[in-house]
Amino acid sequence: MTFMDWLVLIITLSAVIVAAASVIALARMRKALQQRRAARTAAAVNEMFGAERALWLNCLADREMTALLAIRLAFTTDFLGAQGLKAESAVRILLMLRHYENAHEQYVLGQLTPAAWESLANEMKNTFQDRRSRAVFDRSQGLFSPDFARFVTNTLLP
Repeated sequence: MTFMDWLVLIITLSAVIVAAASVIALARMRKALQQRRAARTAAAVNEMFGAERALWLNCLADREMTALLAIRLAFTTDFLGAQGLKAESAVRILLMLRHYENAHEQYVLGQLTPAAWESLANEMKNTFQDRRSRAVFDRSQGLFSPDFARFVTNTLLP
């Protein structure tokens, strides 16, 4: 091989190495952007659920407001009586179910470890063993995301 052949070979190898490094750098940037987007989405979901939780807790602090909220959520006196619940208890169960929905969303976004999710899923299964929790979920199923409602129906409910 002549000097020029060696030079062409070295230049070609250098170009391949630079191209490979560029591809690796782009892949890392893409992964970083995906992680940043997932973190922002998770933060927004947490903020939304946090604001909702604060609103509901304020409502629970006022008996009259709790009663109005229960009526708005279709927790009628007949429904409450059949389940052996007070309006405050039904709203608290619903608030707990919304917390579970938030945890499910966090898991879907990859923000929960598998161990944390498994623990929460077991807690949810235990919660849904109680007929009152199931009744509140059935009564208010339209308030939940379709993904969470499917998860509960297909995975948690016996």
